[in-house]
Amino acid sequence: MKKTLGFAMASLLCSAAPVHAGPDFTSTIPPKPADPSMAASSGTREIEPETQIAFSFDSKSLDGIAASQLRGVARWMKAHPNHNLVVEGHTDSSGTPAYNLDLAKRRAEEVRERLVQSGIPSDRLVIAVFGDREAQPVTDSGDRRAIVFASQRPTDDLAASILASSKAAEVVWTSRGAQLKEQLGTR
Repeated sequence: MKKTLGFAMASLLCSAAPVHAGPDFTSTIPPKPADPSMAASSGTREIEPETQIAFSFDSKSLDGIAASQLRGVARWMKAHPNHNLVVEGHTDSSGTPAYNLDLAKRRAEEVRERLVQSGIPSDRLVIAVFGDREAQPVTDSGDRRAIVFASQRPTDDLAASILASSKAAEVVWTSRGAQLKEQLGTR
């Protein structure tokens, strides 16, 4: 009886649906709510993922957690060849605006470079540099980040949309092998 019960429990555990933490780059199927009437959407389309990469004060270095997150992003991108990525670079408000823009760009470029090293073509990546433009007025470590999100929109459209509708100071992307850069107010 104990063997049968143990086998039944093991079978039940192995057949359970996987737990999803989505929307992030490790989830392949969006979770469905227990009560469908409470759903924000039908749950039939995949949610385009987003993740935040944290940085230390005045640093562009990626720690072990960030490296792991980016490996997950790269795996997801390889499994979704019709998606492109936006990498937003952000800083806290502790430096000068010019320094913060430069640091935010270095952070976004570091994330981009790690993804390219992982096999993601550069023409699927758009960098949006924010600096401290969306930072809290008081220095907040949560502002030291790169936000990475996926979209099915072409990179040219993503770049134009980011410049038109956000506080990004600069957008950098590759199109047909040429690196392009636009800065806010210079279109």
